[in-house]
Amino acid sequence: MKLTFNGSIAILRPFGFLDTDNVPLKLSEKYINKISSREVSAILLSLKNVTFFSPLWLGKTIEKLSDEAQKLGITFAICDYNEIFYELMTKTVKNISNISLFESEQIASLFLNKFLNDTNSKIFIYNQTEQYKHYLADYLKDRSYDVVEAIDANEFNRKKSSYDRVVSQLNHVRLKPKHIDTFIRDGVAVYAVKSFMDSDFIENFDLSAHDIMLKIGYKFFILWVNISCALNIRGAKFIVELANISQKNGAFIALCGVNEANLSSELVTYLKNANIFIYKNLNDFYEDDSILYLKKRDFDAEPVNINKTVAQISSYVTQIVSKIISPLVEEEILCVDTKVSALDVEDECEYLRICVQYYGDIYARVLFGVRKSKLDQICSIFMPENNDSSDYLSGYSQIFSIITNKFLTHLWQKGIKVKVSLPKILSDDVFFDHNSIGIMNRLDAKDDEIGFIFVTK
Repeated sequence: MKLTFNGSIAILRPFGFLDTDNVPLKLSEKYINKISSREVSAILLSLKNVTFFSPLWLGKTIEKLSDEAQKLGITFAICDYNEIFYELMTKTVKNISNISLFESEQIASLFLNKFLNDTNSKIFIYNQTEQYKHYLADYLKDRSYDVVEAIDANEFNRKKSSYDRVVSQLNHVRLKPKHIDTFIRDGVAVYAVKSFMDSDFIENFDLSAHDIMLKIGYKFFILWVNISCALNIRGAKFIVELANISQKNGAFIALCGVNEANLSSELVTYLKNANIFIYKNLNDFYEDDSILYLKKRDFDAEPVNINKTVAQISSYVTQIVSKIISPLVEEEILCVDTKVSALDVEDECEYLRICVQYYGDIYARVLFGVRKSKLDQICSIFMPENNDSSDYLSGYSQIFSIITNKFLTHLWQKGIKVKVSLPKILSDDVFFDHNSIGIMNRLDAKDDEIGFIFVTK
């Protein structure tokens, strides 16, 4: 059984015949460490490579994996099955109704992943139970997707081929509501608030996670509320405090879904004086072109200095990257220039970069960049057939996930407990911190520059 990651989702991939002679799936300590060290929102059991399963085996597996997911505080679900498997599961497995079923990994990602894809595409939904169809549609709308509900089965079957994503009868969704649903859309961190912004909201807000996202380069944060007059003075004071913290790191806060007419003029002035942007809805934020100019504003990040841990991490991460990338370019990757400095890369936007923060027993920020001209060669085996340039991001993310796994394993073997943040991917934006001192490594293959690794605290 393989364990892979797609954004914030961990995917277990068994294969072959899975009957009563097989031991029900149980997460090994190695897999538990890998999952718990990442900001994982869900565990998926993929049946894509399964030839056959017995209901008894699947029932026991659901029981064990649901327990593990509950201990980790995340969701467990099943994905990647056809109509035959769906009928077999729903009719013969007793505890199947307690979990979510998604006919594909892509559909599961719509509901569970913290990284939103297809946000510019319409999702077509049908379920014969009208109330349940509305529930599915509302859930996805609350994640900022554009959803169309089919009137009946005939309309669904007639029109489904014209939509990129369709949610059919073969999906069974049981998800607990969250007070704050955090996801990433188009490089912006969105906090979807499902309750009033009061003392309970403040208690549920994860300030430490927000701080980490600031450190890896997230520049825009949206507090998205779908409740009229959901903001009181205590909530407003917290948002102003959050805006002040963010602005010290060169980031900005927007409040979406709140009509200024429903707020007192004093409260509106209070928020705007703290440079908080207010929009009636989420789309108004994304359609506001003036926001783009804020990215160009100069910002002097408070520098951090190198320490022994950073130097050790840099050395090992560079070794891992070299071993993984060398076979992909069919040349030995060499670290040709290592120096202690701030981030020093000419034409930085010529590189696709990804940044994460490791935290726990040790703290380190890793920024890894690959020349865009090399992505076709490096990412090719991780991309689907008939790919286009948009698939490079997926392939690049998979490569970085492998690098992360290798590094985490190295730390566990040394008894070092750490977690790794969600990644921040930069394509056309310059990284915000050119002040902090770290280890700068340049990677070449036969005098041809491939990329760089920059590690700082």
